[in-house]
Amino acid sequence: MADLNVMAANIKNILSTVPEIVEAFDYEPQNINQLPAATLFFNGFTQTDQTTRRFSVNWNWVIRLYIPIRVSDIKVPQVQIRSLIESTIKQLRIDPTLGNACLYHTVTAGEVFAMLDQNNPMLIAELELSANTEEW
Repeated sequence: MADLNVMAANIKNILSTVPEIVEAFDYEPQNINQLPAATLFFNGFTQTDQTTRRFSVNWNWVIRLYIPIRVSDIKVPQVQIRSLIESTIKQLRIDPTLGNACLYHTVTAGEVFAMLDQNNPMLIAELELSANTEEW
């Protein structure tokens, strides 16, 4: 059986190697002190029966990337979030097994949105990562 805590730690370790990320977490914290930052949230799983007593499991994670918005120049964070998404996906592709925590993984989708109704407005990218394992 996959160890989700090991998988989370390995994803965090990869995220911490993305040059633009100042702080990386293997969970979704209440407060983030330094930006740009990356967080990780376990978002469930899907399982299919391959044969008797053998299952293919997709473990679903949400990686959130946070960029501050400085209202004096709204262009800068939009350029930064695009670069950060590209860098993060490239870094994840370097280790397709997440440190041998899965058979393979892929970023399946993503979206970007703004959080403006707070003291520190920011752009947030959500990347959906699916990690596949075979379970017996």
